[in-house]
Formats: sequence, C-alpha cells, structure tokens
Amino acid sequence: MVEAEFTLVLEGRWDDLTPEMADRLYEAGCDDGGVLYRDGRISITFGRQAETVERAVRSAIADVRRAGYEVERIGESDAVGQAEMAERLGKSRQYVHQLVRGDRGPGGFPPPISLDGPSWSWREATAWLVAAGLADPIVAETARVLAAVDATLAYQAARRDSAALVDAIEATIR
Repeated sequence: MVEAEFTLVLEGRWDDLTPEMADRLYEAGCDDGGVLYRDGRISITFGRQAETVERAVRSAIADVRRAGYEVERIGESDAVGQAEMAERLGKSRQYVHQLVRGDRGPGGFPPPISLDGPSWSWREATAWLVAAGLADPIVAETARVLAAVDATLAYQAARRDSAALVDAIEATIR
C-alpha cells in the first residue's frame, strides 16, 4: 500500500463551497480529502491509500464524479522552478540549485522545459533524483502518474473545445 498525496481541481467556477457540496463529496468517498474553496475554484487535496499511486488517483477521480462533479486538472503542476522543487523535496533552494548546476549529485540533471523562468518537468526531475539515489521511488511514481492524468485531462478539454484543430494536429504528428 502507498499513500498518494495530490490535489484535484474541480471543473467550473463556483460562487461558494456549500455544506451540501462538501457533504456530497464526503459521502461519495472523498472523506480522505480536504476540500478548499479559493478564488472561485474548488479543489480537494487527498492523502489516499491504495495499492498503487495510479489506483489512488483514479479512485479519487471516480469518487468526485460519483458526487456529480468533474475534475478539470491536477493541482500540482509538472512545470516547477527551483524554489518549488526545493519545497516539494523538503530541501533548501541552494541544494536544488547545486543539483541543477551539477555541483551536487551525479550530474546530468534534466534540462529546463522552459527558459522563461526557467522551469523543469517535475516528472523528469524526480525520475533523475530516484536514479541518482536521492529520492524515494514513490516520489517519481507520483509525479509520473499525476503528469499523465493532467495531460489526459488537458487533452480531453482541448478535444471538447477544438476537435477539428486537435484532429489536424494529430494528423500532422503521426
């Protein structure tokens, strides 16, 4: 068993988080999640136990849907800067900076995915950290699953909003 920690952001803009909404989510199985209303968005942060991270995330999404709501995206972005990496790892910014520069660890840290910032893929960074013996494998597995789920949710939204464009892009990249 693993305990997967992640946040699901619900679709739509909400005026408020009502007690009835919270009750529906709780009764549908989201009793291991903390519901948060902020800036017109409702999210649920889970600490869910399951056989795998994938099962934990998939069961949480199913529970949200059973309550009558849809998941828009994962709350934890795959794109992270050095400060966010440090926070997620429970390490200092200096430690992460040294990993990125190659002054610490085996070297070869993954390149940034964006030079504006810059930012790195959390999924790639955690895979590197595990391979270097600097992080628990569950960290990389969680990052991998969350990135895949978030990409799938984004793909479904793009398909709903711009089906013809998605079809044209898929034909181009095949």
